[in-house]
Amino acid sequence: MLVEITAIEHHPPVIMITGHGDEELAYLSFRMGVSGYAAKDRTLSVMLPDAVEWAMADARLKSGRVDGEEDDEMRRLHREKSGALVFT
Repeated sequence: MLVEITAIEHHPPVIMITGHGDEELAYLSFRMGVSGYAAKDRTLSVMLPDAVEWAMADARLKSGRVDGEEDDEMRRLHREKSGALVFT
């Protein structure tokens, strides 16, 4: 299903949630076009809201609906969360 969704030119943000997460799967998911990634483990309740926030911000950036202030906020969030999530 991921291939079909990401094949659409302006596809909606996709967040991969998996019960068997590892770095290789995360890498492959992002290469296939997902905007966020989270594993179904004890960190999901913390990671998922961050992944959703990032995916929506990334979608706004890709669509050109971001002003300079919001772009700065996205960069700040990326720096803060980059140790916890993988971003594209």
